[in-house]
Amino acid sequence: MRQLATGERNFGGLKMNILPGAKSIVVLKGTPRKAGDLPDKVTIPVGRKVDSLFFLHSCAWTPEAGSEAFRYVLHYKDGKDQTISVVSGRQVTDWAAKPVQRFPGEEKTFTTVADTVPNPQFGQGSVYRMEWNCPGDRRAVELESIEFIGTGNDVPVLLAISGVIEW
Repeated sequence: MRQLATGERNFGGLKMNILPGAKSIVVLKGTPRKAGDLPDKVTIPVGRKVDSLFFLHSCAWTPEAGSEAFRYVLHYKDGKDQTISVVSGRQVTDWAAKPVQRFPGEEKTFTTVADTVPNPQFGQGSVYRMEWNCPGDRRAVELESIEFIGTGNDVPVLLAISGVIEW
């Protein structure tokens, strides 16, 4: 990931800001790697209504296709939650694997490879941009926070989240 350019970037027509520095992205603990002080999950405050969310993420030591790699739990002000499961082979693949332009069998999200950079150990590494459109009944409700939660079977990486308000 060190080769990935930081700053305000354009990923498929959407501007996202990847902060510079060693602690600018969120990496969750997973059993394949010594965890150190990595968390099991993090909570990201939002405090606004959104129509669509875009996640810039990746994953290392990704589980076999069809297994949940990690999830996002959206907590709304009215107390209702929405879970977005990110499944290996449907919305993400190992960051060092051959980049996937479009995932077959993907439902309720739209994921594309956002960037692929050289990596001295594996040859390359990729990050993915996943779009999720909020159901109509949730658009008028404030999104309080987003929890980024690992399964423990891999090492999830979150680089940025962007929300879009259509009207």
